[in-house]
Amino acid sequence: MVSNILVKCDVCEAIINLKWQVGHIDEAPVSIVCPDCLTVLKFTLYTNNEEVTIDLKSKNATPVKRTTPKYYAETSSELLTFKISNQQNIIPGYTPFIRSTQMIGLDKYAAFHESFMRAVYIHKEHNHIFERINELYLNNNIKYLSLELAKQLDIEVTDSFSNEEIIRHLYSYNINYFNTFFHNSDFEEFNSQILEKMNLMKTNRYEEFNKFLIDQCSNEVLLGNDKKLYRTISSILSNYYYFIPATFLNYLPEGEIDQIYKDYTLTTTNFLDVKDIYITVYENLIEVYQLLLMLNNILERGNHSLMPDIKIDGKEINTLAKYQKLSKAHKLKFVELNEGFNIFMPKFERKIRNAIGHENWEYIPYEHMVKYGTDEVYILEYVYNCWSMFEKIISVYKIIQDVKIQREIAINTIR
Repeated sequence: MVSNILVKCDVCEAIINLKWQVGHIDEAPVSIVCPDCLTVLKFTLYTNNEEVTIDLKSKNATPVKRTTPKYYAETSSELLTFKISNQQNIIPGYTPFIRSTQMIGLDKYAAFHESFMRAVYIHKEHNHIFERINELYLNNNIKYLSLELAKQLDIEVTDSFSNEEIIRHLYSYNINYFNTFFHNSDFEEFNSQILEKMNLMKTNRYEEFNKFLIDQCSNEVLLGNDKKLYRTISSILSNYYYFIPATFLNYLPEGEIDQIYKDYTLTTTNFLDVKDIYITVYENLIEVYQLLLMLNNILERGNHSLMPDIKIDGKEINTLAKYQKLSKAHKLKFVELNEGFNIFMPKFERKIRNAIGHENWEYIPYEHMVKYGTDEVYILEYVYNCWSMFEKIISVYKIIQDVKIQREIAINTIR
């Protein structure tokens, strides 16, 4: 069902017809940019499917009675929509739902619907539990963490779990939670590749790997990495509702996605809401990467301190100490090498990172696009790129947890 809701921008008084594709989410965020004054108009659309009622709460816009709209904006909490227009060019009955089923077929649409509805339910009922469990761990509240993990995993604990048990149980809980949000994902393949590389470390590089675990992986270093990863993961999961329409692209052939960016958008968020997510991922993952760099050094060169052959500004970066003094932009050159564990790092684009960091970008209303310098990115494209980093972030999380487990095994072996 599509419901027409007329609203007036509180700044320039432009009238916009929100053509809302009523969906299955009880409280749906909607965000559009007024084409006339570029004010962000925010709405929460409330749906009660049992009583078949709808309502809304708005910011920077006011519902109005019947009048002629200047703009038409399809909105949906779940699906891709046409971009805002000053023409009524939407064919009656050709709704976002109908278009979506035509794009991917009924079977894939059913899989998409089941996937995001399960994620919405789990997020609503369990995200606060995920947050408190991980905060107990980061704050070293082992007693209460043990009780929480025992309750959530339905296992017994007499007092507190050991360090190794904490690591294993927390990983088990977290990875099960993360799996809820993998929509048609490649994570299983990433997981297999991680296991393969870690097995190579434990067999072909056993002595150097164990030396690295004991000498380089202190509790302080590992906890610091966990904190950065938790902040990074939370920056995405706490905003999960923004990403739902973008996850639809996971069900399309890759060759069709560029055209989708040109024709469609999403109305669950705007660039201001999500621009800092990219920075959060970039800043934290580059910090965590030092551990992956040392794993690469072991896997590729047999020693955690033997660096790849890279020059920065004409100077060889041949020690970890020199690497640590580099800017994040220069550290990114190591991430971009075709080595070992680098395949699990997200792909970062320097120009957009700099544009966001320096607030050097411009919003183009009708195109739903952000321009920065001589480059541009569609809002849908940017949001999808942020979401696509999620499974890579979880891959890095898994690597760090595997290192922690192997460290506990190594420590227990020499006791």
